[in-house]
Amino acid sequence: SAQVPRASSSWGNAFAAVGSAVAVLCIGASVARAEGSGGDRRSKKAKSMLRVGSGLLRRSASSKQVIRDRRLTADVAQGLVPHYAAPADAAESLWHHVDLHARNWLDEHEQGLFQYVNEIPQGAMQKFELQTKMPLNVIREDAKGTRRLKAFGQPFPFNYGCFPQTFRDPEELDEIHGAPGDGDPLDVLDLCPEAIGVGEIVRCRPLGAVCLIDEGQADWKILAVNVGSESPLSAARNVADAERIMPGRIEQALRWMDQFKQHSSRRDTTLHYHVLDADQATRIIEKDHAAWRRLVDSADENGTARGHWICQPSSATRRPPAKAVSLPLDDSLATVRHLSDRPVPAALAGTSATRSSATIVVQASSRPSLTMRRQNSSNSDSELSSGGVSQAKSSGDEEKGSC
Repeated sequence: SAQVPRASSSWGNAFAAVGSAVAVLCIGASVARAEGSGGDRRSKKAKSMLRVGSGLLRRSASSKQVIRDRRLTADVAQGLVPHYAAPADAAESLWHHVDLHARNWLDEHEQGLFQYVNEIPQGAMQKFELQTKMPLNVIREDAKGTRRLKAFGQPFPFNYGCFPQTFRDPEELDEIHGAPGDGDPLDVLDLCPEAIGVGEIVRCRPLGAVCLIDEGQADWKILAVNVGSESPLSAARNVADAERIMPGRIEQALRWMDQFKQHSSRRDTTLHYHVLDADQATRIIEKDHAAWRRLVDSADENGTARGHWICQPSSATRRPPAKAVSLPLDDSLATVRHLSDRPVPAALAGTSATRSSATIVVQASSRPSLTMRRQNSSNSDSELSSGGVSQAKSSGDEEKGSC
């Protein structure tokens, strides 16, 4: 009777060992199945992931992106999302020949008002840009930028353009962030809700400025309002006014710009949400205007400076040598005719003219300058300039970007 418990104990131990082994095998099989299925899921997930143009690892565009693109195409077809075309090429540069400072009806600068050239209308899903390196700085659609904007899926919530006669000098460090300029005209965000066409010139009032550091370059954005807008926001004179009139408008614009840059850029970009006031924004505009003047002054004989188009090559605009032509001069002479036989008024008042000959120096140009030297008269040594023909440039003309 003493050995019966020992036998049952042995059998119990044996059954316990077998049960443990079976349990281990079951657990191992379960783990293997789980790992296998997990691996399959990871494999399928990896196959459904791709690196899109923005550089981010996203699910392939098979469903959402394709549907979004189709919806955008349908919305454009139905007129829900406007489609824009680049404006016709102008005879003058929108960068160099449009005044930065707004003028009143007396042709005087209006204090605190500027002009900007609109590139991208509010609500657009296309990216247009003024081409600083093309002749006459025409506006063209940036196809790559348009694709990125459509991939982002949110249209511009503001009008976006640039200030003429400004230049973000890459050879000059920013006073606040210590970064160089991006080599383009200064950007502007028009916060008023009306959409402005591509290439239109707008009078605006700066409210503030924010800085976007893009690939190590300081890309300042001026926050402004269209003073010709019917929106109450056009009366704003600073950021506080804009926030009071349309709460959240500035934050909406900055958040969209930050999200778009993070989505579409492969480079390191940082938007500083600290908004400078209107006076500091004006100083940035004037500083970039001075940089533009230096750029224009450095234009070479090809009409370019640092790769940017400034004006027509000097060979095309150089005045030909003057030609001297002897014509009979009569007391009753009222006009002096150009070589092309076009009448040019002559001012002969105050001279004692006699029948003789005059040597007329004709300068072939769009504004001919005539210099007459009278011979055999009481004023033989005097030179007379034709009135109204040779005129000094106005202050406005001097500000144009010409070689």
